[in-house]
Amino acid sequence: MNEKREPIISRTYGKGTDTVQLFVTRISGGAIDGTVFQYEVHLNNQEQLPKPLPSGNKYEIRKKWTNGLHDLVEDGWKYKGGATYDTAEAKFFDTESL
Repeated sequence: MNEKREPIISRTYGKGTDTVQLFVTRISGGAIDGTVFQYEVHLNNQEQLPKPLPSGNKYEIRKKWTNGLHDLVEDGWKYKGGATYDTAEAKFFDTESL
């Protein structure tokens, strides 16, 4: 069985000519037993390694997600848009309700 990656939430920010996209994805299947969440950062459509942070602890990933959003705003990045996907975890990671 192959690994299955499903987006949960994403946000896009811009600064000058640069674009940063933050993602939380759910990974299951393959060699994974259970569900793993992953926090990802993409700069100008390039995944930033070793930034992907996989964890079975969704609270840890939510903290990285929220801190990442705050860091971008504090560093002068401007919100460009985002998406919340139709998954059971979307509300858990969505910062709109804070």
